[in-house]
Amino acid sequence: MYMQLHHIQQQLLDTFLPRQCLGCGDFDQWLCTSCIAQHLDIQTIVIPVDQQSAFGGIHSVTTLGSYADPFWRQTIAQLKFHHVQEVSSILGLLLAEAARQSLETILQEPISVIPIPLHPARLRERGFNQTLVIAEPMADDLGATLYRATLMRVEHTPSQTTVAHEERASNVSSAFALDTKSDSTALYQTPMLLIDDVVTTGATTVAAASALQPLSAMSIHVLAVARGG
Repeated sequence: MYMQLHHIQQQLLDTFLPRQCLGCGDFDQWLCTSCIAQHLDIQTIVIPVDQQSAFGGIHSVTTLGSYADPFWRQTIAQLKFHHVQEVSSILGLLLAEAARQSLETILQEPISVIPIPLHPARLRERGFNQTLVIAEPMADDLGATLYRATLMRVEHTPSQTTVAHEERASNVSSAFALDTKSDSTALYQTPMLLIDDVVTTGATTVAAASALQPLSAMSIHVLAVARGG
C-alpha cells in the first residue's frame, strides 16, 4: 500500500514539478553528475584534541560544499521546504563517500549513525526529518547502524536562521537529550557519525554531541551537506 501511494505521489510530482537539475536545469534528474562534480567541495575540519571537550566531544566536521553556493542552498531548500525527498538518497550517498575519504580508519570498525532530530512540533509541521532521510541511505551504503530515536529534541527552539550568530549557542544549549526508552547499549563506546543538513556556527551539533556524552563515544564525527549559512 505504501509503495502504491509513493508511486502515485511521485507521478503527481513528475507532472506538476518535473525533475530538473538544480544546477544546470537539465530535465529528468534533480542533481546531475556533472553539476555534482562541479560543485562538490568536500572539506574536513579536525578539532584539536585539547579543544574537543569544548566542542561536545566532536573530533571532526565534514561537509560537501558551501551554503553560499546556490547549488547546495537550493538542494537543501528543495528537500526541507518542497518535500523533494528524492535528493536525500543522492545526498546520503555523497556523504557516505565523503566519510570514506575523511574517516577511512574509523570505518574499519562498527560505527553508529545518528541524525540530528527535530522537535515533535517541527516534525508535525514538516512531515519528515530531513536529516533522517539523508542518514538512511548513508548508513545503508556504509553498512553502519542507524539509530533513529536515541537522540531527542526536547526544546522547541526558534530556527537558528532567525537567531543572531552570537546567540545561537544559548538558543540550543539544552535542546537535546537521550531517549532513555531506546536501547542505546549497542552505541556505548563506538564511533558516532552525527548527521545534519547545514553546519553554521556549529552550535546545534555541539549541543547534540554534548547530549551523547553519557554514551562515552570513542569519537564523534559530524557530517553535513553544507557549511556556513
